[in-house]
Amino acid sequence: MSDPLIGVIEDDDAVRGSIVLLLENNGFRVQAYESAELFLTDSEHTVFEGLVLDVRLPGMNGLDLLEQITDRSVPTIVITGHEDRSSFAEVISEGKVHFLSKPFDPIDFLKVLTSAIAQ
Repeated sequence: MSDPLIGVIEDDDAVRGSIVLLLENNGFRVQAYESAELFLTDSEHTVFEGLVLDVRLPGMNGLDLLEQITDRSVPTIVITGHEDRSSFAEVISEGKVHFLSKPFDPIDFLKVLTSAIAQ
């Protein structure tokens, strides 16, 4: 089996780059996007084993993107520097979405992602 493919949707270049580096250094393949719209356009026929999604994105926000991709049933880690879990309560309760606040511990991040993929 090949290394899992993870989609990263994060508008901050530095954060996106750090997440990509962390994932690639831990055996994941990564496709990164700076907006929800770019992700939707580019990834239509791509099978991801997991997604990392920022809440606050330019244009379509993270919650709107989650609503667009619910049919994909992909384990998703939602990350944000603005702790507003209430708006994500419904999707988090469904079990495929995990929530981490920035800054997050890289070890915890990898544990959550690996566990989500394994389920």
